Amino acid sequence: MKAALLIASLFLAFPCLADCSKEAQAAVGFMNRYLAYLEDVFERRSEQSVADWLAADGQVAPEFVAAYRQLEAEGYAHDSELGWGVDLLLDAQDHPDQGFALAACSEEPGVVLLRGVDWPQFEVAVWVASPEQGSQVLGAGLVNVPAHARASRSAPTADE
Repeated sequence: MKAALLIASLFLAFPCLADCSKEAQAAVGFMNRYLAYLEDVFERRSEQSVADWLAADGQVAPEFVAAYRQLEAEGYAHDSELGWGVDLLLDAQDHPDQGFALAACSEEPGVVLLRGVDWPQFEVAVWVASPEQGSQVLGAGLVNVPAHARASRSAPTADE
């Protein structure tokens, strides 16, 4: 009973955690499935493109797939070999090995910030539709996430 009261009081003290728990669950699940997909590609168990993987994921909204395809095409028009030079969903060139967990709820409705389990400094934003709409993923990283709601990026220091 005391533990339940403690947990409830924490959610009252941090209302953003209580408000975005369903979105956070969908976001964490999506990004961890994406990391598994990347591992399959790396291990050559899959040759499926990211766009096709997104389209096949039942939790991804069609507008997210379309926005990904458009941003990817713009990147390859900019540089035919490297595109934008980053993974568009991770907004980075690398990623945590052990997956993601909730870092914070954003002030932007439906956007949650995730952090790496084994790399807590690594953060990525994911936009999820409200649970009433079925918690579809609408964007991640650089794709379909408002610029002001994205994870901040800073250059590593000499100590890192």
